[in-house]
Amino acid sequence: MNITQTTPAAPPADLSVLLIGLLKGVLYRENDERQWAALLQLQVRVRDYVAVLNLDLVLDEAEGYAFLKSRPEPTEDDPSPHLPRLVARRPLSFSVSLLLAL
Repeated sequence: MNITQTTPAAPPADLSVLLIGLLKGVLYRENDERQWAALLQLQVRVRDYVAVLNLDLVLDEAEGYAFLKSRPEPTEDDPSPHLPRLVARRPLSFSVSLLLAL
């Protein structure tokens, strides 16, 4: 009996765990080698998935970190639809800004 093994695609659970981690914050290669390897393998799927949420994947393989950031606001001559921000921007008062600067 000849059984051939094929390399299975990454299970959806791996993609889900990876995306949840990226949505929570920065992923560092040194903190989780397994997640980092999964990100390198699945980065095209991650980019496609987060693009729906108007986010971009920033991946620096040399420095060993990855995070998600909001896409820039479309300009007036850009035909793409204006999507709401995932996290609202709020202006800070002068006193709060001064406290943060100090």
